[in-house]
Amino acid sequence: MNDEQADRSATLTAPGLLAAQGKADARTVGGQLAIKSPCVHVCAVDGQVGLCRGCGRTLKEIATWSRISAGERDTIMAILPERMTLFETTK
Repeated sequence: MNDEQADRSATLTAPGLLAAQGKADARTVGGQLAIKSPCVHVCAVDGQVGLCRGCGRTLKEIATWSRISAGERDTIMAILPERMTLFETTK
């Protein structure tokens, strides 16, 4: 492994990548602020409820996530725990 590959490997395993991989706290990735996301990489939209079974967002929210404001993301994230309870009644 050359120095460039080692640097890239270190970057990919840095804690900031966790934010890009769906952790709810924002960190930096490659020196840039990562967007907070509730994504847990369990992407399956429930047809009855209309929400992702992994994070609780609608398809529209998922599609526009990187373009909406941080405040809008925070508002959505605040209601996700309540939305996830909908799956308990549809099992």
